[in-house]
Amino acid sequence: MKKLMILMLLIMAWGCEEKDILLYPTIEESGVFSITTSGFEEKVVIPVSEINDAIYDVSDGSSINEIILEAIWVEVTPKQGNTATRVSMDLSIQSWSTKEFIGVVEGFEVTIGDEPMKVAVVKGLQEAGVNELKLQLNEIAKGNGWQDVVFETEGVVTPPDGVINVDIEVFVRGTLVYAETI
Repeated sequence: MKKLMILMLLIMAWGCEEKDILLYPTIEESGVFSITTSGFEEKVVIPVSEINDAIYDVSDGSSINEIILEAIWVEVTPKQGNTATRVSMDLSIQSWSTKEFIGVVEGFEVTIGDEPMKVAVVKGLQEAGVNELKLQLNEIAKGNGWQDVVFETEGVVTPPDGVINVDIEVFVRGTLVYAETI
């Protein structure tokens, strides 16, 4: 009986200790720009406040270990009067330290249909730009980043004499990694 009582006390003590569990919620933010000329150069801003709000919503103020960049994609929404059939673009991110733009993806092409279309960015990714995006997201998540994430896009439309009238939304999805004590 004495051994059973000691064993029960040990089990209860072990079960009551605090443990950290890792959680992996996802955040997703975007910025929109419009194209109305056949050759274009536009800026897209994802406000740091929106990223912070999304992080806080899913982490409830817990300490973030890191953000893992999961995906980048665009959604093209044709508007009235559009006759263009394709858009080819480069996407760059503005470095926080140098203010220069660093390529994230080059030669990304999207076919423009009659309905909105989502297209994942999987080809033409540039390591330096992707690394800058990861750095910025992680700095924001850890409370060290206070600047907006700024993208620049430039490209051309097919056919060149076609009328382009589309909205393009650039999405970024990341997985938060944080510990919660239970």
